[in-house]
Amino acid sequence: MRKKRQDEANALKQLHEEITSFPSLYRQAICQECNWSLPTYYRKIRNTGTPELSNMEIKTAINIALSITLAMEMKIKEIAKEFNKPTH
Repeated sequence: MRKKRQDEANALKQLHEEITSFPSLYRQAICQECNWSLPTYYRKIRNTGTPELSNMEIKTAINIALSITLAMEMKIKEIAKEFNKPTH
């Protein structure tokens, strides 16, 4: 069994933190971009009747999600690269 170095990063923890940060990052970004308060964000999510979102708000929501997931993908690739480094 391989000995774990003291300074070796915990890849599983890093991946978990990166993935679980999405909802918070998304919520903050969309509230800022659309000038919504937190209650407005949650009210728009819960709306089950007629949609309250304009076409621009929908496009903004999609663009924010794509931007955040792209940044997450880059970060996950960095974690993978660090984890796959040879240990000499």
